[in-house]
Amino acid sequence: MSTRPYRCVYKTENVTQYVSDQEPFGQIDFLHAFRHISLSMLERARSLPIFEGRYRIPVLTPEDIIGLKVQALSNDPARQRLEIADIQRIMEQRGKDLNWELLREYFQLFKKEEEYEKFKKTYGQT
Repeated sequence: MSTRPYRCVYKTENVTQYVSDQEPFGQIDFLHAFRHISLSMLERARSLPIFEGRYRIPVLTPEDIIGLKVQALSNDPARQRLEIADIQRIMEQRGKDLNWELLREYFQLFKKEEEYEKFKKTYGQT
């Protein structure tokens, strides 16, 4: 038996995915940030405490998480329902406080302007 609970199941220039057969470990996806847009996401990330403050991890803004979900639904249409539901949940919680101009950039990047307008009309009202 391997001492490493994870094995690499997918690797590209942009992402590496590891899974574990040991249920509590689940799956980990690493997004390789080297393009301007992904480096900007990391610059905006906030450092938040975990494990009762013993460690800190960078956490993306809600807008950047939505941006990744727009990319995911664009790259894999089979994930569309899941990604849209996640986007809706974030927008329901944060809609009025979101940076809608940044969101517009993400939706435009993946040619999803119509979806952006629907989301903004529903969740961006003040």
